[in-house]
Amino acid sequence: MITLVVIFNTLLALVNFYIAWRVWKIRRVLAGATKAILAADRNTYNVLHPAPLAIAKGQKGTLALRNQYGKLQTQLQQLVQILALIRLGLGVLGRRRTKFDSNGAVRSRQRASGISRPSRWLKKILAK
Repeated sequence: MITLVVIFNTLLALVNFYIAWRVWKIRRVLAGATKAILAADRNTYNVLHPAPLAIAKGQKGTLALRNQYGKLQTQLQQLVQILALIRLGLGVLGRRRTKFDSNGAVRSRQRASGISRPSRWLKKILAK
């Protein structure tokens, strides 16, 4: 009978040792997962912590750029209007001014101011 109790206790101890070994392995796996999650959290915090300041700075820069773009649009419209007026004035002057030779024959039209004809890009701007 004592032999039976000793065998039963030995088997019970072996089962308990096996359970303890499995719990120890699971604990190690959970500790490693915890370390990985904490490292990821720390890295994410370090990367994202300055983000609100950077976003606010970017928004201020974008607003300033939009304001400057609006001013430049206004200046461009004024420049186009000025160039259109110059074009109109040169057209009127070009039609009215023809130079005559001493014998009264009409010479080819030339601009009296010496300004050459507008270049292609200027024509495109003025055509708008």
